[in-house]
Amino acid sequence: MEKRNFYRLNYNLSFDFVILNPESIEAISNPMIGVLKDLSGGGLSFSSEEDVELDQLLEVKINDGKSLILVLGKIVRKQKLENHYLYGLEFVYIDEKTQDKLVQFIFNVQRKEKVMKKLGGGTNGFE
Repeated sequence: MEKRNFYRLNYNLSFDFVILNPESIEAISNPMIGVLKDLSGGGLSFSSEEDVELDQLLEVKINDGKSLILVLGKIVRKQKLENHYLYGLEFVYIDEKTQDKLVQFIFNVQRKEKVMKKLGGGTNGFE
C-alpha cells in the first residue's frame, strides 16, 4: 500500500499552467488550461487536452478564492484518454508558506463539504 505524506482531496477546479524551461525556469509556452482532479500538499492530478511530456516542468496557478497559489511541479504520470490526457504532477521547489496555503485551501474545502452535507444540500459542485 502506498503511503502519502498529505491528505488528497478530490476536487474539480479549472486552472492555468505554463510549460517551463527547466534550466531558466522561464515560460516556454502560452498559458494552457487544466482541470484539477485531486490535490494534496505534495502534488495534484489534472486533465487537459494539451499533450505534455513526462518529466516536463510546469508552473501551475490555482485560485483559492482569495489569491493565486503558484507552484512548480514535474509531470510524473501521463495517461492518454479518449479526447484528453490525465496527468500526475509532483510539486518541486515548493516553499513552506506555499505548502501551508495549499493545505489550508484543502482544509477549507473539506469544511465547506461537511457543512453542505449537514444541511442536506449535497456538495454544491464538489466531488
